[in-house]
Order: sequence, then structure tokens, then C-alpha cells
Amino acid sequence: MLNKVVLVGRIIELKTKDNILIVSIISVNKGKENNIIDITIKGNIAENILKFCNKNDIIGISGSIKSNKNRIISIDVEKVTFLSNKEVRGFKND
Repeated sequence: MLNKVVLVGRIIELKTKDNILIVSIISVNKGKENNIIDITIKGNIAENILKFCNKNDIIGISGSIKSNKNRIISIDVEKVTFLSNKEVRGFKND
């Protein structure tokens, strides 16, 4: 698969709106500014993030990049790995 993105960061906020979970993560870059990324997640993955993750947990998100006609980029989340949670290590979107 040529269209693949992987993000790793610390959760700084979890909020729900209209059955959609918005996860804000911060990704630290050495010697540069930190990046705050908002990721919109639906379905089973969102339910498991709410069940197993809290603020300050570290997660890995993998998926593919998609854009709309206005060239706004979003991530189609395929898998989330809970890196700082010992109960569950990863969950795939099936």
C-alpha cells in the first residue's frame, strides 16, 4: 500500500460530538515546535479508545490519507495501538 500514514503521540484531549470521537494528540519534534493533531474517529475504534485510553496516554494511529475536492486532508484510521496501556495493545478496524 503506497498511501500509508503512521502517527504516534500523547493524548491531550478526548471529546465526542454526534457519535464521533475527536482525539487530539501532541507529537514532539526534537528541536522544533510540537505538533497538535486532531483526529476524527468513528465506530469500534472510537469505542475502544474511550474505553481504554485517558488523557496523557500514548497511542499510535495508522491509516491512509484522503482529501476532498477542497484539498482538505484527513486520515482514514485503520488501526490504533495503545502504547501506554497494558490492558489492550492494539485494535483493528474490522
